[in-house]
Amino acid sequence: MRLGDLFTGELSWRRLRGLIRQLPREAATVRAQHGEVVAWGEAEHLLAGIFDVLMQGNWQRAQAGNPKKVRRPKALRRPGDKPRGVRYGGTDLPADDVKRLVRSFDPTPPSAGE
Repeated sequence: MRLGDLFTGELSWRRLRGLIRQLPREAATVRAQHGEVVAWGEAEHLLAGIFDVLMQGNWQRAQAGNPKKVRRPKALRRPGDKPRGVRYGGTDLPADDVKRLVRSFDPTPPSAGE
């Protein structure tokens, strides 16, 4: 079966749609359409969850008997996860001052009730 068979009548559009829907998740067409999210199936996600739970348990046991602080393990990265962002800045200002500062950049004038 070839894609050119669409134009000879040997392959219908309905049959082509059915074939495309049945492509395995490893197929280039599926990856191009859905991105890296389809790289893992249900079994891989379950295994990653088990791995994360085991790492947390080992961390808890290591933390219990150790006078030094042990770093908490990070979860295993899954396909489609967004990279962990970097946090910039910080402030020692109280929350009310920060809210006032943010409101000062609002282009709409405050209503009469404020």
